[in-house]
Amino acid sequence: MTLSSWFGGCLTLMLAAGGAPEGAITLQQALRHTLENNFDVALERLNVESAQADLEVAASEFDPSLEASLFTRANRSPAASVFSNPEINESDSITGGVGVLGKTSFGASYNLGVETGQSATNSTFQSIDPAYESTLKLEFTQPILKDAGWRVNRWRITAGVANKAIAENRLQASLIQAAETAIEFYWELVFAAENLKTQRELLEWSRQFEGMIRAKVAAGALPPIDIIQAQASTAAAEEQVVVAESQMDRRADMLLKLMNPGIESKLWTEPMTPGPMPSAPPPTPKKRDYTAAARQKRPELAMALKEVESRKAELLYHDNQRLPSLDAVATMRLNGLRGDAQPVVDVTTGETKISQLDGSAPDSFSDAASGKYYNYSLGLRLTWPLGGRGAQGRHAKSLRQMESAVIRLRELEKSVAMEARNARREVVNAAKRFQASSVTRVLAEKKLDAEMKKFEAGASTLFQVVEYRKDLATQRGRELRAVAECFITQARLDKAVGETLEANSLTLDVVPER
Repeated sequence: MTLSSWFGGCLTLMLAAGGAPEGAITLQQALRHTLENNFDVALERLNVESAQADLEVAASEFDPSLEASLFTRANRSPAASVFSNPEINESDSITGGVGVLGKTSFGASYNLGVETGQSATNSTFQSIDPAYESTLKLEFTQPILKDAGWRVNRWRITAGVANKAIAENRLQASLIQAAETAIEFYWELVFAAENLKTQRELLEWSRQFEGMIRAKVAAGALPPIDIIQAQASTAAAEEQVVVAESQMDRRADMLLKLMNPGIESKLWTEPMTPGPMPSAPPPTPKKRDYTAAARQKRPELAMALKEVESRKAELLYHDNQRLPSLDAVATMRLNGLRGDAQPVVDVTTGETKISQLDGSAPDSFSDAASGKYYNYSLGLRLTWPLGGRGAQGRHAKSLRQMESAVIRLRELEKSVAMEARNARREVVNAAKRFQASSVTRVLAEKKLDAEMKKFEAGASTLFQVVEYRKDLATQRGRELRAVAECFITQARLDKAVGETLEANSLTLDVVPER
C-alpha cells in the first residue's frame, strides 16, 4: 500500500464518522430539561399567577356584600316629667337587620336592606307594648363628576388585565430566551464533540504516520532526522486533543447547568454526549418581511403595548380625580309599626283609649311593604378641594409615566426591527461561510493528497506533509464551526422574530411535541 492510498483510507474513515452515539442527548431533550427546570421560567410562571390574583382583587371591588346586624339594648333612667308613671323609666329592645351593599361599575354605591326590632317599656302611657317596628330601606349615591363612569371605576381591572398580559408575555419571552440559549449551548457542544473527534483522528493519523516514517528510516529510505519531525507532529496532535477535551467538558457543563436536571439524574454522573453534526446546515429561510413578523410576534413588544394600555387607564383615572366631587344622594325608607295595644287613660278627659296599631311583627312588615308610611330624601352633595395639589401631582406623575411607556415602545419597535434585520443577515452570511469553508476543506484534501504523492516521489518534505495535514484538520474544524453557526444564527433569527417556540414544536406549557 502506498502512502497516498493509506492516507485516502484514513480520510474516508474520518469523513464517514458521525453516527449518533448510543444514549446521546438530543436537542429536544435539552430543550425540555431547560424549560421545565429553568429558574427564571419558574419565577415568571409565579408572576403570572400573582398577576391573576391581582386581577381578582381589582374585580372584587364590585362584589356585593351581605351585611347583618343584631343588637340588644336596655335603659333605666329617672323620669324627667312629673306626669311620668312610674318614676323610673325602664325599656329594652332587640333590633336586627340584613342588607346587601356594594358598588356598581358606574361608581354608584347602594345599600338595600331590611331592619326590624322589638321594644318594651314600663311606662303606663305607652299605647303599644311591646312594639314591633319594621323598615325597608334603599340608600343610593351616584357620583356625577369625580368617580363617575365605568372607565374611571374599572381602571384597576383594565390595568390588571394588561398587567396579566404583560406577565404572560414576560413568561413567553423567558421561555424563548431559555430555549434560544439552550439551542446555542447544544450546538456549541455538538461542535466541541465533533472538533474533539477531528483532533483525535489527527492524533491517530500522526501516530500511524510516525510509525510509517520509522519503518522507512529503518529501511534507509528516509534520514533519521525525520523521526523527530514525526514525533513533534504527534506531540502537537496530543496537545490539541487535550485542549479539545477541555473545551468539550466546559461546553457540557454549560449545557448541564442550563438544563438544571434533578440531582438524582444520571446526567450529573455520565458524560454528556450530543448527537452528530449534520452534514449540511439547515436550508436558508425564505425571504419575508422579518421586521413585520417581529412586530407581530415578539412578546417584548406585546408587553410594551400592554404597559401603554395600563398607563392610559391609570392616567384616565387620575385625570378624573382632579374634578370636584358632586354626588346625587337618594334615600328611601318604608316603615311599619305594630304592637300589643294597651289601654291608656286620657289625662284630660279620663277616657280609656286603645291604639289602632294593635298587631304582630308580621303586621309591621305588611305595613312597611304597603308603602303607606314612608320617608325619603333627594339631594346633591358637593365637595370642592381647595388647591387640589395632591390630585394635580398624581395626574402629572401618571402622565409622565404614560409618556415614558410610549417612548419605550417606540424605541423597542426600532430595536426589534434592527435585531430582525441583523439576524436575517447573519443567517445568510453563515450559509455563505459554510459554502466557502466546504470548498476550502475539499481543496485542502486535494492539496494534501497531491503533497503525499510528491512526498512519495521525493519531491516534497515530511514537514510539508505534516503542515498540509494540520491545515486539513483546521479547515475541517472551520467547516464544522460554520455548520454550527448556521444552526445558531437560525436560532437567533427565530428569537428575533419571536418564533422560537413554534420553530421547535414547543408550547407555553413547555411540553415538546414528540
